[in-house]
Amino acid sequence: MERSVESIPCGFDLLQQTPVRRHLFYLGGVPRWFTEYIWLLVKEVSERDDKVPTVEEAEKAFKSIKACYIEAWGKVKENGMYKTLKEIDFIKLAAHSFSGLKVVLNSKVIGNLSWARLRDSSVCLINGSRISIPYAIIHEIASYKPAEFSSRAVKCFIECLKGLVEKVDLL
Repeated sequence: MERSVESIPCGFDLLQQTPVRRHLFYLGGVPRWFTEYIWLLVKEVSERDDKVPTVEEAEKAFKSIKACYIEAWGKVKENGMYKTLKEIDFIKLAAHSFSGLKVVLNSKVIGNLSWARLRDSSVCLINGSRISIPYAIIHEIASYKPAEFSSRAVKCFIECLKGLVEKVDLL
């Protein structure tokens, strides 16, 4: 993704900005999120000589993408209807991602949706039949309250992700 950003006229300048790099990490390489975020920044700076977005401009673009995609998660379109994923579905998705297990695209494990449908809805990436998720999902799961789940394993998983997010966000 870095090469694709560098290839646009102001891409190198964008990548020199800490907030932009942090936002791109958070978006985790999901093509639609990533591309639209960069497009918003390019649109913002294209009309001026200084091709470097301000922190405020980067935050505004990120909040737009976050509202459009991240906060709207769980609304996956299938057969013309929107299906809402639950918190436990995102936990299962993260567990699959961390396990490294291979998946079959047409199998249904998460929210009775196929892996292909989850991928096409920008909920996850699939490469070589392995799931990867953007940091934004990890961040979201870390905001869950462990006490609201009955499984000890789920509670521990959430606590581990809270610790991970705490460490990563300090960088």
